[in-house]
Amino acid sequence: MKTNLFKIAPFLILFAGLFITSCTESDDTSSASLDEYAEETVLRTIDSVGVGRKGCFELVFPVTVVFGDSSTATADSYEAMKDAIKAWREKNPDSRIRPKIALPFQVVKPDGEYVNVTTDAEAKALKAMCGRPGHGQKDPKVITKCVLSLYSLSLFCFLMVKNLH
Repeated sequence: MKTNLFKIAPFLILFAGLFITSCTESDDTSSASLDEYAEETVLRTIDSVGVGRKGCFELVFPVTVVFGDSSTATADSYEAMKDAIKAWREKNPDSRIRPKIALPFQVVKPDGEYVNVTTDAEAKALKAMCGRPGHGQKDPKVITKCVLSLYSLSLFCFLMVKNLH
């Protein structure tokens, strides 16, 4: 019994050490971490409504960005949005609320039609029309075919294994 305990003790110490070192918070506000924060926030923001490079729609600039302290900034491009977020984060490093695009804003559909987004519900509906980022609009037929294919495959595998025994 003691030999088994001695065998696993180093692993337990290593496991505990990983949690102790990974729980330290960093107050690093270096330029690299600010860039990463700004880039991630822009990507999350545009993904939340299905716009941008990987979305179905294109955002119409200028847009107003609302920050966690209720201050705002106007951006005329994705790069300007990133710069505004970076500047705000530098002044507010402890804020837990991420910036978002202020309502109303406009997007352009792939067919060239402009859509005014005036409520959060409209923004969510727009995102739902788009599907996952980079994958285009959702098609319920594809999901059904996939489920049926997986069910058929699992049933086929079950029957093959049963016949082997």
